[in-house]
Amino acid sequence: MNQQVVRSSVEATVDLGSKRPMRVLHVDDEISLLKIAKQCLEMEGRFKVDTASSVREAMEKASRESYDAIVSDYQMPEKDGLEFLKELRQNGNNIPFIVFTCKGREEVVIKALNMGADYYVSKNGDSESVYTELAHSIRETVESRNVFEMLKDSEEKYKSLVENSKDSIVVIDLKGNVLFANKATEKLTGYTDRMTRVNVRQVTPLRYWPKSLTMLLKARKGEQIPYFESIIRRKDGSLVPVETGGQAILRDGKVVGVQIITRDISDRKQREQERKKAEEELRQSEGKFRKLFNEAMDAIFIADAETGILVD
Repeated sequence: MNQQVVRSSVEATVDLGSKRPMRVLHVDDEISLLKIAKQCLEMEGRFKVDTASSVREAMEKASRESYDAIVSDYQMPEKDGLEFLKELRQNGNNIPFIVFTCKGREEVVIKALNMGADYYVSKNGDSESVYTELAHSIRETVESRNVFEMLKDSEEKYKSLVENSKDSIVVIDLKGNVLFANKATEKLTGYTDRMTRVNVRQVTPLRYWPKSLTMLLKARKGEQIPYFESIIRRKDGSLVPVETGGQAILRDGKVVGVQIITRDISDRKQREQERKKAEEELRQSEGKFRKLFNEAMDAIFIADAETGILVD
Protein backbone atom coordinates (compact mmCIF):
# COMPACT_ATOMS: atom_id res chain seq x y z
CA MET A 1 0.00 0.00 0.00
CA ASN A 2 1.24 3.48 -0.84
CA GLN A 3 2.29 5.03 2.46
CA GLN A 4 2.43 8.62 1.21
CA VAL A 5 0.61 10.95 3.55
CA VAL A 6 -2.25 12.71 1.85
CA ARG A 7 -3.21 16.05 3.35
CA SER A 8 -6.72 16.01 4.69
CA SER A 9 -9.50 18.48 4.07
CA VAL A 10 -9.19 19.67 7.67
CA GLU A 11 -5.95 21.40 6.68
CA ALA A 12 -7.76 23.12 3.83
CA THR A 13 -10.93 24.13 5.62
CA VAL A 14 -12.91 26.67 3.66
CA ASP A 15 -14.41 29.60 5.52
CA LEU A 16 -18.08 29.49 4.59
CA GLY A 17 -18.04 33.24 4.13
CA SER A 18 -14.77 33.23 2.20
CA LYS A 19 -14.46 33.97 -1.50
CA ARG A 20 -11.47 31.67 -1.86
CA PRO A 21 -12.09 29.07 -4.58
CA MET A 22 -12.50 25.48 -3.45
CA ARG A 23 -9.50 23.43 -4.49
CA VAL A 24 -10.55 20.22 -6.23
CA LEU A 25 -8.45 17.29 -7.41
CA HIS A 26 -10.17 15.52 -10.32
CA VAL A 27 -8.92 12.02 -11.11
CA ASP A 28 -9.85 10.28 -14.40
CA ASP A 29 -7.97 8.39 -17.09
CA GLU A 30 -9.90 10.22 -19.84
CA ILE A 31 -7.78 13.30 -20.52
CA SER A 32 -10.42 14.97 -22.68
CA LEU A 33 -13.01 14.65 -19.91
CA LEU A 34 -10.59 16.15 -17.38
CA LYS A 35 -10.14 19.21 -19.60
CA ILE A 36 -13.88 19.69 -20.10
CA ALA A 37 -14.66 19.26 -16.38
CA LYS A 38 -11.90 21.68 -15.37
CA GLN A 39 -13.19 24.30 -17.80
CA CYS A 40 -16.84 23.90 -16.76
CA LEU A 41 -16.14 23.98 -13.03
CA GLU A 42 -13.71 26.90 -13.13
CA MET A 43 -16.14 28.98 -15.21
CA GLU A 44 -18.28 29.23 -12.07
CA GLY A 45 -15.47 31.03 -10.25
CA ARG A 46 -15.88 28.91 -7.11
CA PHE A 47 -13.39 26.19 -8.02
CA LYS A 48 -9.71 25.74 -8.80
CA VAL A 49 -9.27 22.31 -10.35
CA ASP A 50 -6.11 20.20 -10.53
CA THR A 51 -6.21 17.02 -12.60
CA ALA A 52 -4.59 13.60 -12.45
CA SER A 53 -4.94 10.73 -14.92
CA SER A 54 -4.17 7.95 -12.42
CA VAL A 55 -4.38 7.20 -8.72
CA ARG A 56 -0.60 7.24 -8.49
CA GLU A 57 -0.44 10.76 -9.94
CA ALA A 58 -3.31 11.84 -7.68
CA MET A 59 -1.52 10.55 -4.57
CA GLU A 60 1.66 12.38 -5.58
CA LYS A 61 -0.20 15.67 -6.10
CA ALA A 62 -2.23 15.27 -2.92
CA SER A 63 0.94 14.70 -0.91
CA ARG A 64 2.22 18.12 -2.01
CA GLU A 65 -0.96 20.19 -2.06
CA SER A 66 -4.03 20.69 0.13
CA TYR A 67 -7.40 20.06 -1.47
CA ASP A 68 -10.95 20.65 -0.31
CA ALA A 69 -12.38 17.69 -2.23
CA ILE A 70 -11.50 14.84 -4.58
CA VAL A 71 -13.61 13.87 -7.59
CA SER A 72 -12.70 10.43 -8.91
CA ASP A 73 -13.72 8.09 -11.68
CA TYR A 74 -14.19 4.44 -10.81
CA GLN A 75 -12.56 2.39 -13.59
CA MET A 76 -8.93 3.40 -14.14
CA PRO A 77 -5.69 1.52 -14.93
CA GLU A 78 -3.51 0.16 -12.09
CA LYS A 79 -5.84 1.23 -9.25
CA ASP A 80 -9.52 2.05 -9.53
CA GLY A 81 -11.45 4.73 -7.69
CA LEU A 82 -12.55 2.43 -4.88
CA GLU A 83 -8.98 1.36 -4.17
CA PHE A 84 -8.05 5.03 -4.09
CA LEU A 85 -10.87 5.77 -1.64
CA LYS A 86 -9.96 2.76 0.53
CA GLU A 87 -6.34 3.86 0.73
CA LEU A 88 -7.31 7.39 1.73
CA ARG A 89 -9.64 6.23 4.48
CA GLN A 90 -7.19 3.64 5.82
CA ASN A 91 -4.60 6.43 6.10
CA GLY A 92 -7.07 8.39 8.24
CA ASN A 93 -7.84 10.91 5.52
CA ASN A 94 -11.48 12.08 5.55
CA ILE A 95 -11.29 14.53 2.65
CA PRO A 96 -14.69 14.81 0.86
CA PHE A 97 -14.70 12.21 -1.90
CA ILE A 98 -17.12 12.28 -4.84
CA VAL A 99 -17.45 9.34 -7.21
CA PHE A 100 -17.99 10.57 -10.78
CA THR A 101 -19.09 7.48 -12.68
CA CYS A 102 -21.20 6.21 -15.56
CA LYS A 103 -24.77 5.04 -15.29
CA GLY A 104 -25.18 1.33 -14.74
CA ARG A 105 -22.65 1.08 -11.91
CA GLU A 106 -25.09 1.18 -9.04
CA GLU A 107 -23.28 -1.63 -7.25
CA VAL A 108 -20.09 0.43 -7.40
CA VAL A 109 -21.88 3.46 -6.00
CA ILE A 110 -23.30 1.46 -3.07
CA LYS A 111 -19.90 -0.01 -2.30
CA ALA A 112 -18.26 3.42 -2.51
CA LEU A 113 -20.76 4.96 -0.11
CA ASN A 114 -20.24 2.08 2.32
CA MET A 115 -16.49 2.70 2.15
CA GLY A 116 -16.87 6.37 3.05
CA ALA A 117 -17.55 8.22 -0.19
CA ASP A 118 -19.59 11.39 0.36
CA TYR A 119 -21.46 11.65 -2.93
CA TYR A 120 -21.74 10.26 -6.41
CA VAL A 121 -22.62 11.92 -9.71
CA SER A 122 -23.43 10.20 -13.00
CA LYS A 123 -21.45 11.20 -16.09
CA ASN A 124 -24.44 10.45 -18.28
CA GLY A 125 -26.59 13.30 -19.59
CA ASP A 126 -26.04 16.63 -21.31
CA SER A 127 -22.85 18.41 -20.25
CA GLU A 128 -24.57 21.43 -18.72
CA SER A 129 -26.75 19.33 -16.43
CA VAL A 130 -23.92 16.95 -15.49
CA TYR A 131 -21.42 19.63 -14.52
CA THR A 132 -24.04 21.76 -12.79
CA GLU A 133 -24.85 18.74 -10.63
CA LEU A 134 -21.17 18.00 -10.07
CA ALA A 135 -20.50 21.61 -8.98
CA HIS A 136 -23.49 21.52 -6.62
CA SER A 137 -22.32 18.21 -5.14
CA ILE A 138 -18.83 19.52 -4.49
CA ARG A 139 -20.08 22.71 -2.83
CA GLU A 140 -22.62 20.87 -0.67
CA THR A 141 -20.17 18.17 0.39
CA VAL A 142 -17.32 20.54 1.23
CA GLU A 143 -19.52 23.01 3.12
CA SER A 144 -21.22 20.23 5.09
CA ARG A 145 -17.86 18.76 6.03
CA ASN A 146 -16.55 22.16 7.10
CA VAL A 147 -19.59 22.76 9.31
CA PHE A 148 -18.99 19.33 10.87
CA GLU A 149 -15.33 20.12 11.50
CA MET A 150 -16.19 23.48 13.08
CA LEU A 151 -18.76 21.87 15.37
CA LYS A 152 -16.26 19.17 16.27
CA ASP A 153 -13.64 21.80 17.04
CA SER A 154 -16.12 23.73 19.20
CA GLU A 155 -16.99 20.53 21.06
CA GLU A 156 -13.31 19.80 21.72
CA LYS A 157 -12.77 23.34 23.02
CA TYR A 158 -15.81 22.98 25.27
CA LYS A 159 -14.53 19.67 26.64
CA SER A 160 -11.14 21.23 27.32
CA LEU A 161 -12.77 24.18 29.08
CA VAL A 162 -14.89 21.88 31.24
CA GLU A 163 -12.00 19.59 32.16
CA ASN A 164 -9.72 22.49 33.10
CA SER A 165 -12.36 24.38 35.08
CA LYS A 166 -11.62 24.94 38.77
CA ASP A 167 -15.34 24.64 39.46
CA SER A 168 -17.13 21.30 39.65
CA ILE A 169 -19.23 20.73 36.51
CA VAL A 170 -21.71 17.87 36.57
CA VAL A 171 -24.42 16.70 34.18
CA ILE A 172 -27.32 14.80 35.71
CA ASP A 173 -30.46 13.20 34.34
CA LEU A 174 -33.93 14.22 35.51
CA LYS A 175 -33.77 11.72 38.38
CA GLY A 176 -30.59 13.23 39.77
CA ASN A 177 -28.24 10.49 38.53
CA VAL A 178 -24.79 11.75 37.56
CA LEU A 179 -24.03 11.21 33.87
CA PHE A 180 -20.80 13.21 33.68
CA ALA A 181 -18.45 14.94 36.12
CA ASN A 182 -15.19 16.79 35.45
CA LYS A 183 -11.88 16.49 37.29
CA ALA A 184 -12.69 19.31 39.72
CA THR A 185 -15.67 17.28 40.93
CA GLU A 186 -13.33 14.51 42.08
CA LYS A 187 -11.40 16.99 44.23
CA LEU A 188 -14.56 18.54 45.67
CA THR A 189 -16.45 15.33 46.46
CA GLY A 190 -13.71 12.74 46.97
CA TYR A 191 -15.31 10.41 44.40
CA THR A 192 -12.41 9.37 42.17
CA ASP A 193 -14.59 7.51 39.67
CA ARG A 194 -16.13 10.74 38.32
CA MET A 195 -19.20 10.04 40.47
CA THR A 196 -20.52 7.38 38.11
CA ARG A 197 -23.53 5.54 39.56
CA VAL A 198 -23.94 8.36 42.11
CA ASN A 199 -27.14 10.31 42.71
CA VAL A 200 -26.98 13.92 43.88
CA ARG A 201 -28.88 12.89 47.04
CA GLN A 202 -25.73 11.07 48.15
CA VAL A 203 -23.72 14.28 48.24
CA THR A 204 -26.49 16.50 49.63
CA PRO A 205 -27.25 16.46 53.40
CA LEU A 206 -30.90 15.74 54.14
CA ARG A 207 -31.71 19.23 55.44
CA TYR A 208 -30.51 20.77 52.19
CA TRP A 209 -32.35 18.32 49.94
CA PRO A 210 -35.69 20.26 49.81
CA LYS A 211 -33.85 23.30 48.42
CA SER A 212 -31.96 21.18 45.89
CA LEU A 213 -35.19 19.44 44.86
CA THR A 214 -36.87 22.81 44.28
CA MET A 215 -33.99 23.84 42.03
CA LEU A 216 -34.14 20.54 40.14
CA LEU A 217 -37.85 21.04 39.52
CA LYS A 218 -37.11 24.52 38.13
CA ALA A 219 -34.57 23.00 35.74
CA ARG A 220 -37.10 20.37 34.62
CA LYS A 221 -39.30 23.26 33.52
CA GLY A 222 -36.42 24.67 31.51
CA GLU A 223 -35.79 27.49 33.99
CA GLN A 224 -32.37 28.77 35.03
CA ILE A 225 -31.16 27.65 38.48
CA PRO A 226 -29.88 30.78 40.26
CA TYR A 227 -26.77 30.33 42.40
CA PHE A 228 -27.50 29.49 46.03
CA GLU A 229 -25.46 28.38 49.01
CA SER A 230 -25.58 24.76 50.07
CA ILE A 231 -23.49 21.97 51.57
CA ILE A 232 -21.74 19.03 49.88
CA ARG A 233 -21.17 15.79 51.77
CA ARG A 234 -17.88 14.32 50.60
CA LYS A 235 -17.35 10.60 50.19
CA ASP A 236 -15.54 10.49 53.56
CA GLY A 237 -18.53 12.14 55.25
CA SER A 238 -16.99 15.57 55.76
CA LEU A 239 -19.04 18.63 54.81
CA VAL A 240 -18.03 21.45 52.45
CA PRO A 241 -19.88 24.77 52.05
CA VAL A 242 -20.53 25.46 48.37
CA GLU A 243 -22.25 27.81 45.98
CA THR A 244 -24.14 26.02 43.22
CA GLY A 245 -26.35 26.77 40.24
CA GLY A 246 -27.18 25.37 36.83
CA GLN A 247 -29.32 25.21 33.76
CA ALA A 248 -31.45 22.75 31.82
CA ILE A 249 -30.04 20.78 28.89
CA LEU A 250 -32.45 20.79 25.96
CA ARG A 251 -32.74 18.39 23.03
CA ASP A 252 -35.32 19.14 20.35
CA GLY A 253 -36.94 21.60 22.73
CA LYS A 254 -37.30 18.99 25.49
CA VAL A 255 -35.45 19.04 28.83
CA VAL A 256 -33.29 15.90 29.02
CA GLY A 257 -30.88 16.77 31.82
CA VAL A 258 -29.30 19.47 33.97
CA GLN A 259 -25.81 20.95 34.03
CA ILE A 260 -24.74 21.95 37.54
CA ILE A 261 -21.78 24.18 38.38
CA THR A 262 -20.54 24.12 41.98
CA ARG A 263 -17.68 25.95 43.67
CA ASP A 264 -16.11 25.46 47.10
CA ILE A 265 -16.62 28.54 49.29
CA SER A 266 -14.86 27.23 52.40
CA ASP A 267 -12.28 30.04 52.29
CA ARG A 268 -15.00 32.64 51.85
CA LYS A 269 -16.93 31.23 54.82
CA GLN A 270 -13.80 31.13 56.94
CA ARG A 271 -12.92 34.73 56.08
CA GLU A 272 -16.50 35.78 56.86
CA GLN A 273 -16.37 34.01 60.22
CA GLU A 274 -13.03 35.64 61.04
CA ARG A 275 -14.41 39.05 60.06
CA LYS A 276 -17.49 38.58 62.27
CA LYS A 277 -15.32 37.39 65.16
CA ALA A 278 -13.06 40.43 64.84
CA GLU A 279 -16.08 42.75 64.70
CA GLU A 280 -17.56 41.11 67.81
CA GLU A 281 -14.26 41.39 69.72
CA LEU A 282 -13.98 45.06 68.75
CA ARG A 283 -17.59 45.68 69.79
CA GLN A 284 -17.01 44.03 73.17
CA SER A 285 -13.76 45.94 73.66
CA GLU A 286 -15.45 49.28 72.89
CA GLY A 287 -18.28 48.37 75.29
CA LYS A 288 -15.88 47.64 78.12
CA PHE A 289 -13.97 50.87 77.53
CA ARG A 290 -17.18 52.92 77.40
CA LYS A 291 -18.42 51.30 80.63
CA LEU A 292 -15.16 52.07 82.42
CA PHE A 293 -15.22 55.61 81.12
CA ASN A 294 -18.79 56.27 82.23
CA GLU A 295 -18.40 54.73 85.69
CA ALA A 296 -15.07 56.34 86.60
CA MET A 297 -15.25 58.38 89.84
CA ASP A 298 -12.34 60.65 88.99
CA ALA A 299 -12.36 63.28 86.27
CA ILE A 300 -11.05 61.83 83.09
CA PHE A 301 -9.63 64.00 80.38
CA ILE A 302 -7.36 63.72 77.38
CA ALA A 303 -4.67 66.35 77.22
CA ASP A 304 -2.14 67.45 74.66
CA ALA A 305 1.35 68.08 76.03
CA GLU A 306 1.61 71.51 74.34
CA THR A 307 -1.90 72.94 74.15
CA GLY A 308 -3.50 71.53 77.27
CA ILE A 309 -6.88 69.89 77.72
CA LEU A 310 -8.60 68.62 74.54
CA VAL A 311 -11.49 66.70 76.08
CA ASP A 312 -12.79 66.78 79.66
